[in-house]
Amino acid sequence: MRMNNLNKDKLSATGQIWEIADATVVDKVDDIYPAILRVRDLDQSDIEVSLQDLAFDGLHGVKDAAEQIVSAVREKKKIVVYGDYDSDGISASTILWEFLYRELPGLMSSDPPDVVPFIPNREGEGYGLSDESLERLYKRYAPDMIITVDCGIRDGDVIKRFSKLHGVDFIVTDHHAIPEDFDTNHEHTVVHQLYPQQEYKYGEICGATVSFLLTMQIRQLLEPQWDISPSTPGLDLVALATVTDIMPLVGINRALVKAGLRQIKGGTRPGLRYLLEYSDIQLSSVSAYHLGYVIGPKINASGRIGDAMDAVRLLSTRSEKTAKELAGSLHELNKTRQELTEDLYTQAEKHLIGTGSLEVDTSDKDANNRAVAKKPVLMVVLDDAPEGILGLIAGRLEEKYHRPTLVATKVATGYKGSARSIPALHITQVLEDLKQYLVKFGGHAQAAGFTVKFDKLTEFQDGLESLISTRLDENDLVKVLPVDLRISTGVLSLKLADVLESLEPFGYGMRQPRFLLSGIRVADLSFVGKEKRHLKVDVLEVGGIPHELMVFSYEDYGINWEIGDMVDVVVKVSRNEWNGRSALQTILVDWREHQE
Repeated sequence: MRMNNLNKDKLSATGQIWEIADATVVDKVDDIYPAILRVRDLDQSDIEVSLQDLAFDGLHGVKDAAEQIVSAVREKKKIVVYGDYDSDGISASTILWEFLYRELPGLMSSDPPDVVPFIPNREGEGYGLSDESLERLYKRYAPDMIITVDCGIRDGDVIKRFSKLHGVDFIVTDHHAIPEDFDTNHEHTVVHQLYPQQEYKYGEICGATVSFLLTMQIRQLLEPQWDISPSTPGLDLVALATVTDIMPLVGINRALVKAGLRQIKGGTRPGLRYLLEYSDIQLSSVSAYHLGYVIGPKINASGRIGDAMDAVRLLSTRSEKTAKELAGSLHELNKTRQELTEDLYTQAEKHLIGTGSLEVDTSDKDANNRAVAKKPVLMVVLDDAPEGILGLIAGRLEEKYHRPTLVATKVATGYKGSARSIPALHITQVLEDLKQYLVKFGGHAQAAGFTVKFDKLTEFQDGLESLISTRLDENDLVKVLPVDLRISTGVLSLKLADVLESLEPFGYGMRQPRFLLSGIRVADLSFVGKEKRHLKVDVLEVGGIPHELMVFSYEDYGINWEIGDMVDVVVKVSRNEWNGRSALQTILVDWREHQE
């Protein structure tokens, strides 16, 4: 591994380096908004992007696809919408099916077309198009046309074989990374924002957005004067998919998510409304956070350990009764998924400790015997693990240990798994360089799926560690905590909450702002919560007044503060609504002993 000098004294209590964008103290609330835009190199146009900027006709292949679909409907052909089993694929499938079945007849003054959604089985057939899934599909539906959503860009050979055998027309709509050996001489239509030499103006959009853009192109083909508006059907699912597929919440994605959240708050889609109800979330308070951490996991649970078509049925049904029943089922299924994930995560950590990839640190009493990573990459093969859980385990391990992480299990075709990576490493490019050991792979910069050949596991693991060692240095393996501004406690008020809310939605690529409070004294502290696992701390800035700081799960931060200690803290702030009252809540993100 390449080594750079790393100052261990600069690490925080949780082992992170603080990257402070601007250490100048901001002491006026009115200066916060422009300062955040400045340090993030954003301007007002980045924040206030409009839906009108969504120029769908610039997307490669979308016009050809729209014309083919309209012709197929007029000729009364059988159409199958073929999706992926994650939240993005499920949303994309629902968007396109709903449009074709429910809206297109009104535009064409015709009966509903013969169109059905189809999602392969994760365990038996896997991601994307396969000979097995297509043969099952054909035996059941005998389609004339198959439209893929959120998949298919790497499956040109499968499409060619199947088309030749059965004479089926294909339209591939996808957003995943295009393979380096992609054949542009394909006979089927491809709709993709990153098509070689014809890239769309918005490169980082999800599969549901591509599907949505296709429906808009069909609309405009039939109604040339039509234009998008915040009430255009499907924006709620575009928002869900954009957040859950971890697309950056900048540019056009912000406009899509903001419009989608407004639709969700309107409560017009029963499936989403009941999922929120089971989660005790009020419609009026729904945010991007709830899409990513409350709704998304329940939708994904169907594809991980159940039947993804149940989620399509939930999102597309207009029946209150059906929506409530399906939402309840997914709510319970997600509980089972959580239990499985916890059990398998524990197994994975024990295995990695046993192989020396992790080492338990018993020297630091404040660390509670936490394990530390000893290798630049973590890989574990679990016995009899559900394929749908592997990505969750990989994600948790990557988040905790800040290492590229691959988790796999043995299946009929090899060792199938999911990979999650740190910002410094494009994991799909790594897999591309090791493809001689793989049956199949694909994904994004920080997330990918793969299958290792049965007899190549050792070579793959050795090659993986060797390759990653050359591409990362020691600094890459230390987690960096970006901090926007250094502030005084005087700006901590509800007015600050108003300012920050104008920057929402927050998520990947537009994270919630973090602030540094430097050189503050601990004035008082008390344990709170049912199990006394949280701390309420009064912190005092020199010459200022005490301000309340909340520390949730304080043991995770190695906190052993005493009254009078001087510390630096990184915090995030938000509005806290309780019993009809609003108050500012300041929450600890990280801390260190005060540094001059």
